[in-house]
Amino acid sequence: MLLQEKFENIQKQLEEEKELHKKEKQFHEQVTQKYKEEILQLKEDLIQKEKRLTTLTEQEEEVTGDLKHKTEQYEELRSDNELTHKQLEELQEKLKEEIKTSSSLMKQNQVALREKEELQRKIDDLQQELELQQAKDYKEVSGTGLHELPTGQYTMNNDEEYDINVKDSNDKVETQIETENKEIQTTKITLDKEIQFNYLVPSQG
Repeated sequence: MLLQEKFENIQKQLEEEKELHKKEKQFHEQVTQKYKEEILQLKEDLIQKEKRLTTLTEQEEEVTGDLKHKTEQYEELRSDNELTHKQLEELQEKLKEEIKTSSSLMKQNQVALREKEELQRKIDDLQQELELQQAKDYKEVSGTGLHELPTGQYTMNNDEEYDINVKDSNDKVETQIETENKEIQTTKITLDKEIQFNYLVPSQG
């Protein structure tokens, strides 16, 4: 009879441990799923920001091209001495508006870039937290005698590869934007000097 009671107690203890392991596994899966959903949402936001950056860059290139065309037109007419004082003022006003629009696009680009970098930082932080949580859960599960590998490992490796590709793409976009911003700034300085010169020395016609 005593042996039967011991057997029943051991059986009960095994059932309790089995239930505990089941709850721990469910908790681990819930935490992992939460991290993955949040990371996925942030990555979707990041994609939208990258599309916004692409649109702004295209608009900036369009304005820059138009600004370059007007500058060439201005230089050509000025060199041919065919520009009246009124025409000069009108063209200068147009150039000022183009410069203002270009500056506005540059600022929007910078804001969008900062927002994208912030999203990328959040994704990296969550990625690190998830990896730490998985390592912690795996250590705890291993300590209880269970040898099951943490779920989602293959998915996380794919996410890491995606993050590396996104980072490389982001670096190229940022370098391109910095180069274009420098070119626009140089054009603005040149135009400002030309405008000041023409106000001081009216064209002859």
